[in-house]
Amino acid sequence: MGFKSFLRKLFKREQTVVRQSNNQSNNFASVIGDNNIVEQNVTMTVPSLLLKMNNFVDSFKTNGIAYVTFPMFDEIKHQILEEPYQLIQFLGLSGLGKSRMMFEIFKEEDNAHNYYCSNASDERLLNDLSIFLRKRKDEVGIIVLDDCNADAFSRISKLRSEIDTSYKIIGIYNDTEGLVQQYGVNHLILHRRDLIESVNQYIEEQIGLMGSQAESVVEQIQNLSDGFPVVAIKAIQSYREKGVTSLMNEDELWKRMCGYQNIDNDARIALQSLSLFEPLGYEQEFTDDYELVKYNKSITPLENYSNQRIDDIFENLVNTYIQKELIEKNSCWLLVRPLPLAVWLVGQWFRSCGQGRLVQLLNDLDAIQNIGQANRMKRALCKRIKNMQDNEKAKFLFERLMAKGAPFHYEEVVCSDFGSRLFLAISTVNPVAVMNCLFDVIMPQSIDWAKNIIKGDVRRNYIWCLEKLSMPETTFRKATLLLAKFSLAENESWANNATGQLLQLFHVALAGTETTLRQRLDVIEELLKLGDEYTPIILKVIDSAFSYSHFSRNAGYEHIDGKIYKDFEPTGVDIYEYWEGCIKIINRLLQSKPDIVNQIADIIVSHVYDLSLRSGCYDLLEKLINIVVKVRGNKWPEMHKQLLKLRKYNQDRLSTERKAKIDGWLRQFSAKDFLLALEETHAAFYAENREHSFEDKMTHAVEYFTPIAKRFQDERLYSDSELVLRLLDNQTNEIAFIRATSNVLTKQQVKEFFGVIVKIIATKDPDYQSSFLNILYFSLPDSEAKESFLQSIYRLKKFQQYIVLKANTETQDLSVLKEVVGLIQKEQLSPKKTLRQYLYRVAIDTVERMFEICDYIRMNVADCDDILLDYIIAHEYSSIILEEPMETLTKELLLGYDCKKSTVDAYSVKSVVKNILESGDEMAFAVAYNQKLLRVIHDYESFRVNDQLYFTLLPKYQKYILLDILKEMSNKQSDFWYFGGKDLGSGDGFGAGPLFQCNIDTIKDVCLQESQGCLPYRLAYLAPVFDYSDKDEPSFSKFFYWLLEHFENFKEQENILSEFSSNMGSYSWVGSIIPLLEKKIACLKKLEHNTNPLVKKWVDESILSLSEQLRMEQNAESYRKLC
Repeated sequence: MGFKSFLRKLFKREQTVVRQSNNQSNNFASVIGDNNIVEQNVTMTVPSLLLKMNNFVDSFKTNGIAYVTFPMFDEIKHQILEEPYQLIQFLGLSGLGKSRMMFEIFKEEDNAHNYYCSNASDERLLNDLSIFLRKRKDEVGIIVLDDCNADAFSRISKLRSEIDTSYKIIGIYNDTEGLVQQYGVNHLILHRRDLIESVNQYIEEQIGLMGSQAESVVEQIQNLSDGFPVVAIKAIQSYREKGVTSLMNEDELWKRMCGYQNIDNDARIALQSLSLFEPLGYEQEFTDDYELVKYNKSITPLENYSNQRIDDIFENLVNTYIQKELIEKNSCWLLVRPLPLAVWLVGQWFRSCGQGRLVQLLNDLDAIQNIGQANRMKRALCKRIKNMQDNEKAKFLFERLMAKGAPFHYEEVVCSDFGSRLFLAISTVNPVAVMNCLFDVIMPQSIDWAKNIIKGDVRRNYIWCLEKLSMPETTFRKATLLLAKFSLAENESWANNATGQLLQLFHVALAGTETTLRQRLDVIEELLKLGDEYTPIILKVIDSAFSYSHFSRNAGYEHIDGKIYKDFEPTGVDIYEYWEGCIKIINRLLQSKPDIVNQIADIIVSHVYDLSLRSGCYDLLEKLINIVVKVRGNKWPEMHKQLLKLRKYNQDRLSTERKAKIDGWLRQFSAKDFLLALEETHAAFYAENREHSFEDKMTHAVEYFTPIAKRFQDERLYSDSELVLRLLDNQTNEIAFIRATSNVLTKQQVKEFFGVIVKIIATKDPDYQSSFLNILYFSLPDSEAKESFLQSIYRLKKFQQYIVLKANTETQDLSVLKEVVGLIQKEQLSPKKTLRQYLYRVAIDTVERMFEICDYIRMNVADCDDILLDYIIAHEYSSIILEEPMETLTKELLLGYDCKKSTVDAYSVKSVVKNILESGDEMAFAVAYNQKLLRVIHDYESFRVNDQLYFTLLPKYQKYILLDILKEMSNKQSDFWYFGGKDLGSGDGFGAGPLFQCNIDTIKDVCLQESQGCLPYRLAYLAPVFDYSDKDEPSFSKFFYWLLEHFENFKEQENILSEFSSNMGSYSWVGSIIPLLEKKIACLKKLEHNTNPLVKKWVDESILSLSEQLRMEQNAESYRKLC
C-alpha cells in the first residue's frame, strides 16, 4: 500500500461523542472521549484531512533509510518551531525530501497541538480549517499542510488573517515559482544546490556500508542524484537489489519532479527535445544549436506553428525550468537535470519517434555545414543515447536500423565519423544489434581494407566499442574476432590500439570480459581456422594467456544493456585447464609450422616465473620445455639464463625438489657450453653469499671460482678459439673467474692463451679492445709472455688496445704519454680517441700530476683543447680541477669553448660553469663569462646551450656585470637581445626573472638615461607582470607603474605598452586560465582613469580583448565540464 493510500485509509470519517454548549451555534465541539459524561448527543464529523502530528510521525515509514541531513536543516527547523512567523510557505522541488524533513523536525517534539495534512490542495480543507481554528483560538500549535499549491495557500493565508488564532501554518509545495506574496507570509525555499554536498556524502557512506570499493559506482550515483535525496536513495536501492542504478521506469517520480501533468503537450514536446542533447548550446556563438532544436521537425515535431510561437513555447519553458532548477544554464549551455529525469524525458521522445524520423534527424545533424556545431550536436546526442539502456523503444529502433538492408547496415555508414560515434553510443543500449551489424560489414573485408579505410578517430571509436562488446558473453566471440582483424591491420601505436585490447581479453584475471577461460580457448581455436595470416596474432594471444601477474584494467564494472557485467574470476583449476589448452594449440602450431619454434621458445622463456614460482605449474613448464627441445634440441641459452635467475634469486622460496628439477634443466642446457656453466657458478656463488658484504664476497670469490677455472685449464679451453672469442667479446665479465684463471694457468698455458688471443685480435678492427683482456692482463703477474703479448699487439697495430694495457704502467717522466703522442704523430692516429684511452686509465694522485699531463699534451698535440676540456668535465665533481694550477687551465678552456666548433657536450660545459660560479666569489670569471655570453649569443643554438646561466650570474654578480648587460640591451641592433636577452625576464609572465632580482634603482637610472631608445620598452617586456607582495589585491608590478609615471619621458611610448602586452600574454598555465584572465582585467581596470590618452586607449582595448577571451574560455570550460 502506498504512503498516500495508507493516509487516506487512516483518515476516513468516524462518528464521535461530543459535548455541545447551549450558547454555541456552530456544529463543532471539542473531542472529549468515549468515557466522558455528555449532556447532549449529536452526530458530528471531525476534520478528516487533518491528522495529529504524532500519528503522522508514527505512520511515516523511513524503511530503515538514514536521513540525508544538510547544513540548512537546523535553520529550517528553527524557523518552523521557534520563529514567531504565523505563515510559512516552504517550497522546493519534488524529490528534495520536504516530507521526510517534517518527520525529522517533529519526531522528537511534544506535538500535543501539532497537526499534519497530506493533501492541502483538497478543496474541503478550507472549511475544515475554518472550523478547527475558530474552535481552538486559545491553543498554540503548528499545522503542516503538504502538497499545498499556491492557490490553496493563498486562500488559507487569507482565512488565517480573518481568524484570531495562535496556530502557525506551514504550506509545503514543489513549485518554486508559486510564491504567495501576501502580508505576513514568510518564505522558505529549498534549492538543490543546498543539498548536493550532503547527498554526495550520504552516497559515499551508503556505498561504503554495502562493502563496495567501487569509486565509479559512488561517482555514478552522485551524478545521477544531482543533489536530490530521493533520487540518491532510489539509485542506491536499485544498485543494492539489482546491481544497477537504473531509474528509467520511475514514471511517477519524474512526472512529479518536472510537473509533467501540469504542462501542455507543446511544452512536453519542447522539454523532451531539450533533453535530447547533453549539453545544448543556448546563447552567444552557440545559439545555432538551440535554434536547430527548436525549428527542426525531426527533433521537435511542432507542426504548423510559426517560429514566433515556437520561440514563446521554448522560452517560457526554459525560464520556468531554470527557476525550478530542472534546467541548468551554465555559461551559454543548457542542461536538463537531474540526469535520470533527462533520460526519462528522452525516453518519452523515443516513444513518439519512428524509424524514419530518427534517420532524418541523424541525416540532418550530419548535414550541418559548421564543423564545430556538427561535432557538438553529434557528441551531445551520442552522450544522451548512451544513457538509454533501459528504454525498450530505443533498443527496438536501433535494432531495426542495424538489421540487414537497414540504413546502418552499410559500409558507408560504418566508415563515417558520425557512424562510428553512433555505434559506440548505441553499443551500451543494444550491444547485440551493434555487434551483429559491425561483424557483418567489417569481418568479410580484407586486412588491407581494415588498415586503410578505418583509421583515426573512426578506428578509435570502434576499438572502444569492441572493448565494451567484449565484456558480455553474448557478444564476446564476434568482438574478439573483429579485434583480431584490427590487430592484423594495426595502424595505432598509442594506448587505444586493437592489439592491446585484444591481448588483455586473454589474461587470466582483469581481462575485461565475463566469458570463461574455456570460451576464450574456443575463440583461439576459431582464429586458427582463419588462415596463416592470423598466426602472429595467435602467438601474441597465447603469450598473453600465460601471464600470471601485474594485471591492471582502467575500468570498473561495465554497465551495458541495463545490466552490470563483471570480470570472470577463475579458479586454479580453470587456469590450469586454460594453460593445458594453450599447450595443445602450441603443439598443433608446431606440427604445421615448425619454423615458428623460436618465437614459441621466446614466449616460454618470458613466462618461466609465471609457470613456476608464481603459479606452481612446474609440470606445464616441463611440457613446454620438452616441446621446444624436441624441435630444436638442447641449445637454448635464453632458457638457461632465465632458469639461472629463478634459481639464484629465489633460494628461500624453492623446495628441495624444485631446486633439483631446475638444476636438472640447467645441466641439460649447459652440458656442452662452458659460458653457461660459468653463469651457473656465478648464480650459485651470489645466491649463497647474499648476506655477506662486498668485501667478504670478494675474499671468497676467487676461491669459489677456482674449480671452474681448473676446468678451463684441464680441458685446455684456453686454446679453444671459439670459446676465447666469446670470452673476449663478452660485455659482462666475472672478475673472480679471471683472477682465478690467472692463478691456475702455468706460464706455458698463459703463453698459449695469449697466442690464441693474438690470432683473434688480428682479425679485429684497429680500434678493438676487450674488457676481459684488460682484466686478465692486469691480473697476471709480470712475465715474458705478457711483454711478448704486448709487443704482438703493437706489431698488429692494434694501438687502442695497446694504449689501454700500457697506460697503467706510466712512469714519473711520462714515458708512456710520450710514446702515445709519438704514435699519434707517426701513425696518424686520432688524437681524441687515442688520448682518451690514455687519460681515462692513467693514475692521477695529485693536482700537479694532472696539470703536468695536461700541459704536456697542450704543448705537443695540436688542437687539443676539446680533449682536455672533456677530460676536465669528467672530473666535474672533484675539487682537483679548481685547485691551482688546474683552476687557471679549467677557466681558460671554458672561456675559449665554442659550442659550434667543439665536440664537447655543451650542457656539460654549462654545468661546470654553474658549479664554479656558485662555489665562491668568482668575480673575474663572472665578468669574463658575461662578456663571452654578450658576444657569442647571436642565434637560437647559442642561446639554447647557455639557457638559464643568468639565473646563476644574477643577482650574485650584479655589481660587476649589470651595467654591461643593460648597455647591450640598449643597442637596437643587438643579437644578444633577440636570442638571449629575453631569458633575463620573467619568461612565463610570473615572478621576477634574474634581471629584476637586481637593484631596481640602478635599472631605473639607466632606463631614464636611455629614455629615447629601446631600453624602456625592452624592460617593459622583461618586467614582472604582477606585484606578488599583495596577494589579496591584484595589481601590476611596481616597475610597470613606474614606467607609466614617467611615461612622458619616453620616446617609444606605444612600444612600451605593446611590449608589456606581449609580456602579459606570455605564460605557461596548468588548470583553468579563467582566474588569470580575471586578474589581468582587474589590474587593467585600475588604470581606466589614467589621463594619458594613449594609455587610456590601450587599457580600454586590452580590457575589451581580454573580456572576450574570458567569455570564450568560460564557455569552453563550462562545455568541458558538462561533457
